[in-house]
Amino acid sequence: MESHTMSRGIQALADQLGVNPDHVVRAIRYVKATHPQEREDRHGHLSEFQFLNRVNSDYRILTTVGNLAMRFAGRTEDAHLLVNIYKASVGTAVPRPVVREGIGTLPKHYHHESVQHGIRILHAAGLPPIRISGNRTLEPGFLVTPNCGDLGNWLFVTPDPGAENRKGFAGGREGYLAVMRWARWGFLTASMPGDYFAVRPPEIANHSPHQPH
Repeated sequence: MESHTMSRGIQALADQLGVNPDHVVRAIRYVKATHPQEREDRHGHLSEFQFLNRVNSDYRILTTVGNLAMRFAGRTEDAHLLVNIYKASVGTAVPRPVVREGIGTLPKHYHHESVQHGIRILHAAGLPPIRISGNRTLEPGFLVTPNCGDLGNWLFVTPDPGAENRKGFAGGREGYLAVMRWARWGFLTASMPGDYFAVRPPEIANHSPHQPH
């Protein structure tokens, strides 16, 4: 039962990363056995199944495992990408990216905190933001707008026009969801009226995002 459950967990993480499950298994075993931050007694006694659960509940460890799995798969750029998304999500990027008015959102939404947070994450993933001056679009790119209806704290993200031609973890239109999912944001899988996705920032406690729900 434990092996079967672990296999399902490994496969789910491998699917999320887009790598062979063997790379995930190798990454988890490497982190559990040798990574200095994870070699403490609180992790050393855990079985691989228990440690997998720890990985899925601890964003920092998850990022370490994802980074290693990507490296083992020969995808160094995507390995860096996962770390950049993590730093932008928890606010540890140094220096902290500055969101300027008219970049990634309409000027009227510039001061919206969650909008700025979303822009930082997408920018950390290397996705190009729209650039707007007044009512004029200077450069096409992704657009983040707040919900003004009944969806609470959900935001709307419109992918950049060139998304389909992009490869890698953040490639394609679905790459936007991959990025926000890795950032531990919630998202609606149902199609929305228009060319955009609905995403929601996670609950944050002690600067550590919880699993979206």
